[in-house]
Amino acid sequence: MTDTQLFQQPPRALLTLLGLLFVLWFMLGFVFSLVDPDYSLSGYAYLRFALVLMCLALLALGVVWALLGSLVATAATELLGFTSLEQTLFLLIMVGVAAAYSHRHVRTVYAGIVLAFCVYLAWLMEDPLTQLVLASTLAAVVAVVYLVGRAFGKMRLKQERSERELVEHQRQRARERRELARELHDSIEHDLTIIGLQAQSVSGKSAEAAAAEELRRINEHVRSAGEHLRRVLELLTSEGAISESGRDGLDLLTGLEQFSQEIEAAGIPVSQEFSGNPQSLSPSIHSVLYRVLQEASTNVIKYGARQSENPQARCHFKVAIERDHVDLAVINTVDPQPHQNSPALTAGLEGLKERANAFGATVEAGPHGDHEWIISVRGMRTF
Repeated sequence: MTDTQLFQQPPRALLTLLGLLFVLWFMLGFVFSLVDPDYSLSGYAYLRFALVLMCLALLALGVVWALLGSLVATAATELLGFTSLEQTLFLLIMVGVAAAYSHRHVRTVYAGIVLAFCVYLAWLMEDPLTQLVLASTLAAVVAVVYLVGRAFGKMRLKQERSERELVEHQRQRARERRELARELHDSIEHDLTIIGLQAQSVSGKSAEAAAAEELRRINEHVRSAGEHLRRVLELLTSEGAISESGRDGLDLLTGLEQFSQEIEAAGIPVSQEFSGNPQSLSPSIHSVLYRVLQEASTNVIKYGARQSENPQARCHFKVAIERDHVDLAVINTVDPQPHQNSPALTAGLEGLKERANAFGATVEAGPHGDHEWIISVRGMRTF
């Protein structure tokens, strides 16, 4: 238990139980005073009852407050010259509460003070044998109550730890599901973008061979979209944790090759600038960079200028892998009119930023020069 838990509040059930026990104790005394004429409740009895209720109220504020209150109440009653059984019983109960809910130093000091008080009560007896028996009995009771409280405290902490681990496990599963949902969005959006462009291309082709080739590519992307959907749905319905094997093929080099071919097939020349060792990147980083390339390529195909319309049209991939981080940038030419429709505001790019930020990277997307657009990822960890 940490120092921040010194003033931890016990459960309401414990407070209710203690309150009922001491109210019952007082009511029994009150009943005895009505039945037995020789037994009467003095003003001290009411004072003791009030002090116990005060300590229970302090216990509702925090364990340490109740411990201090019980010691002050005990000292006050001793100065007034009376000691009661219920007062001693309350101190013993508070030893168990302190053992279960307070810091090690607090519970040790409090148990020592209560033990000293019990020895003091035994010392008040006149018979030495009675003193020894009473002191031993009270010391044993203090030890048993302390050990029971510690056992309960350990069990409670173990249960709280298990609950925290369960909550964290559920959060981790939720994060994995959100990640897969983003991957599904990115994959399907990319494939559907390619399919739409190729379908438009087919409608404008007259040669049967060219049309057949475009239809073949459309069919490939349809199968690819279906495969992405099947894979992600299988992972979403799996019971175990999602491993890196569920993301096979999503690596940086595969992405550069695949998306370069798709961009070139859309009529945009592609160039690459690569430095560093891709083997130094962890599978998770490969997967993230693959998704960055996929989202960037989707935006290039959607908004980029074609060479048939703009001879200066181009798309440039730049990757720099350093010892502890990797930078990636995708720069493409855009036409002035589409340039006003900021693709950086798409849901895919927002998901891209969340994914990259999780690995310490910053993402920037916006105009680059007069007629270019850039998506850059800087400072991503390599592990």
